[in-house]
Amino acid sequence: MSTAAILAGGQSKRMGFDKQVLMIGQEAIIEHQIAILEKHFDQIMIISNNHLSDRFLSHEKVVVYEDILKGYGPLGGIHSALKHAYDPYVFIVACDMPEIDEDYLLYMESQLEGYEASVTCYGDWIEPFHAFYHKALTLSIEKYLLKGYRNISSLLRQHQVNYIAESVARDYSPDWSLFDNINTKEDLMSKLNSRNA
Repeated sequence: MSTAAILAGGQSKRMGFDKQVLMIGQEAIIEHQIAILEKHFDQIMIISNNHLSDRFLSHEKVVVYEDILKGYGPLGGIHSALKHAYDPYVFIVACDMPEIDEDYLLYMESQLEGYEASVTCYGDWIEPFHAFYHKALTLSIEKYLLKGYRNISSLLRQHQVNYIAESVARDYSPDWSLFDNINTKEDLMSKLNSRNA
């Protein structure tokens, strides 16, 4: 494993402020993510459309890129990460996800061979982040976006994907908190309360 990407390009309309500055306790979520990811990856990309991410450039392994195709949501961020990556696979997480499980990350990495992506199932849905994507998807994503589509699940159905069963993921995250993301101030308070409980 060599490359990870943190997607930080969202407009954060529900939160009311840019989620790049989200704090859990005394630590920015992105700082927490970097601390974990830099143990496993040679390069950490932050995909961002403003200069707030420049403050993370003090980390030796961090580089910042803008979306290449702007205004296309999370899939646009994935496209940019893959386009900039030198390595075949990129581990992708969103900047509002406080939890990264290192053991599950390593398990996912061990299951990648022969696949263009590795994502986790949640019933009939998928979790598109805390996931791996292969550079081979780059052109397919670009064409898909330029046709006006944005649904990650629909795109992946056209490719060779390792879908990890919910039951397997729950061995690592029984309460599914691994896939929590902070979309609102209420979500933030709930996460703070659960950590202080």
